[in-house]
Amino acid sequence: MLLRTVNNINRSESGETWLTDSQLEQLYNDFIDFDNWEANEFIAINQFRLDTPGGVKEFIIPDVVLFVNGLSMVVIECKEASGYASDPMEKLKHGVEYMA
Repeated sequence: MLLRTVNNINRSESGETWLTDSQLEQLYNDFIDFDNWEANEFIAINQFRLDTPGGVKEFIIPDVVLFVNGLSMVVIECKEASGYASDPMEKLKHGVEYMA
């Protein structure tokens, strides 16, 4: 998909390509540095609002969202440890709605 997108914009105003075919074949992106963890940026944000166009709700606000280099990687919903607080299966369903 990245290659197709770059191909679409790989033209100057005069119509000349600015990347060669071999350069296009070598396109890749490392969003996370798995070899050098210190080179990554880790952020945890509580009450981070996520708009959900076309979703069940207009937006959701999970308790914690974990980011690596600006990419949301983990969504955490914190619940009470007491079994009397609520039905855990209902809360699991609520979490699945976040992913829909």
